[in-house]
Amino acid sequence: MDLLYILYIDRGRQLTPENKALTLNLPVEGMEEVEAFSAPRAVSTTDVVGVAMRLLLHVEARRSTGGKIMFEDTVRGEKTELLPL
Repeated sequence: MDLLYILYIDRGRQLTPENKALTLNLPVEGMEEVEAFSAPRAVSTTDVVGVAMRLLLHVEARRSTGGKIMFEDTVRGEKTELLPL
């Protein structure tokens, strides 16, 4: 699933009675990393955290059924398996 696709399907959401608010307390370094990731992509830090959560859920769902998540470097011909903690 493409990261931009994940961002696209979540854009435009507004807080409604069906949604819940979340306050997230991060260390300064963690928040700086989220901001550094979001700024060049013109997305909010909330979008970044939401995408990260959906990505983790996707990885967990794949692994729970015995699947693997792989990164492939087509130039070097190397494959690396993602092993979440």
